[in-house]
Amino acid sequence: MEGVPDLKNQKIIFIGAGSAATGIANLIVDMAVSRGGITKEQAYKNIIMFDHKGMVHAGRKDLYDFNKPYMHNMEVYGSVLEGVKKFKATCVIGVSGVPGLITKEIVQATCANCERPVIMPLSNPTVKAEAKPHDVYQWSNGKALCATGSPFPVETVNGKKTITAQANNSWIFPAVGYALVTTRARHCPGKVFEVAAESLASLVKKEDHDMGNLLPPLNKIRDYSFGIALDVAKFLIKEDLATAVPPKGTELKDWLKAQLFDPQAEYDQVY
Repeated sequence: MEGVPDLKNQKIIFIGAGSAATGIANLIVDMAVSRGGITKEQAYKNIIMFDHKGMVHAGRKDLYDFNKPYMHNMEVYGSVLEGVKKFKATCVIGVSGVPGLITKEIVQATCANCERPVIMPLSNPTVKAEAKPHDVYQWSNGKALCATGSPFPVETVNGKKTITAQANNSWIFPAVGYALVTTRARHCPGKVFEVAAESLASLVKKEDHDMGNLLPPLNKIRDYSFGIALDVAKFLIKEDLATAVPPKGTELKDWLKAQLFDPQAEYDQVY
């Protein structure tokens, strides 16, 4: 999307430094390495985190092992706002469970760092979102791209209908799970989530972007999930992780589709 820095050039701040933050950050790092061509060390340095005690850094002794890659030996910023300004953040992700932590000042400071900043208040339920999309769009004058962890209504931004994507597990886990089960995969490597994320991203059309939506329409999730599952299954077979594959002469797509549960179909009752 025009105006959005490439993944390798994104400078990301997480508000929240628990397992949710590090899980998301680790996937971003892996994809920045595989897609952006930068080293893992560079990718780690493009991400900083804040928790309720302040910035995660090398001098802190109260953190967990999973925080270590993000415990940088660098200037310690006294607040998220200071971090956005000095770190030149282009993306702010909220996973704190605390409402209101992404403020007008933070959004506007992020807008000063790039043309189309990414603001993601991902905490749920709705009352715990770090910011409301309506405010994010207003504070950024429509520049910010926004995704949330909870559902929010359609907004009108600068006279245009704007849909806020709900970044929910439902886009990924059913598809990944279906591919793993049908292929009877030996194990589930982390790479499958990169494959699933890339597959999902490929489904987003220009008309979605034009409405500010970072994800495809939710009302087509069943069809899109099947496409993601197909890509994951192809990866599992290619990597020799699948122990079940289509019979000779049967297309993978047809084989997968034949095993899909149809809630409207009649099945034999099992006791």
